Amino acid sequence: FFQPRGEAEKLFEDWAGAAGCPSDVSPAQLTCLQGKNVSNFTKAPPNMTGMSPSFPLFPVGPVVDGTEYGLVDVPNTLIEAGKHAKVPLLIGANLDEGSIFEPLVATIVPKMHLEAIDQTDVDLALNWTFSAADHARIDQMYKVEEYQPIGSFPYQELLARAIRDFAFHCSNRRAATAWYKAGLPAYVYSLDFNLGKIDKLAPFHLGDFHSSDILLVFKTFLWVYELLSPGTDIQGLSDIISCQWTSFAYSGDPNSGDVPNCGTRATVPTWPPYDARRLFYSLRPTPIVEQLRANNRYPDDEFPCDEKCDLWDTVSYPWRDQHRAPPAWVV
Repeated sequence: FFQPRGEAEKLFEDWAGAAGCPSDVSPAQLTCLQGKNVSNFTKAPPNMTGMSPSFPLFPVGPVVDGTEYGLVDVPNTLIEAGKHAKVPLLIGANLDEGSIFEPLVATIVPKMHLEAIDQTDVDLALNWTFSAADHARIDQMYKVEEYQPIGSFPYQELLARAIRDFAFHCSNRRAATAWYKAGLPAYVYSLDFNLGKIDKLAPFHLGDFHSSDILLVFKTFLWVYELLSPGTDIQGLSDIISCQWTSFAYSGDPNSGDVPNCGTRATVPTWPPYDARRLFYSLRPTPIVEQLRANNRYPDDEFPCDEKCDLWDTVSYPWRDQHRAPPAWVV
């Protein structure tokens, strides 16, 4: 999502032109844009072909403009340089973070099926997103044979896991490692909770999808989870999570803090900070403490292995000039 300043400026110049205003930055452009309806800016105009790694689904993002008033660099680079707030960190992701993003890749990558059905779809996605050299390295690390014994859609699961690893878990590992090396406490979690029948609501595997933990933190719509997964203690897990998050907000430590109505904290294991032991908190009906490993594989991959995260730490993300309109089914 991070965009270089020059490329972002070109994107918005093109956007202004597609909205019927002058493309060049000028008082006339500003006046024209101010007179447009907000609908011109909530999604890319239909006659616009953008230059963005995620156009048209996510056409805009944080711009690395190199200034202290904007963003000097991408966050992990700044963190590793010690240019970040010296405060405790709570960071984590869900077991199936990539599941809802995998079918959306086809809105970005030309000629892909809506779901990845074969190696051609996987290669189209990787070739669009990465350099040829990195594409080859990723192909070597993510082989369909790893995902074939479990489930009926191995290419879909392969791509969803790759998205999860590079966008969420592995970047979390990198940030937590830098936090620890700076002498600061970081608490890493992963949500691994059986949401039951939720997979029957979509034509693809959802699992513990992106943002499914938010409902547990704020205790909203828990009845939906209870219907989908009868017999599981959804309320109990929500109590644990909300208490730990509140304790962290209060004291900088999810294990402490004088927070009312948080007796559940005494019934679960202590959440250790991330350090040389490389421990993370697995959020289950009864949470457990787990450790990052060197070469664990799917489906034993609540947290991806070091081999995969080491790979993602070294890839680059070139931009692609996508001269095409959004597919008709993109809303």
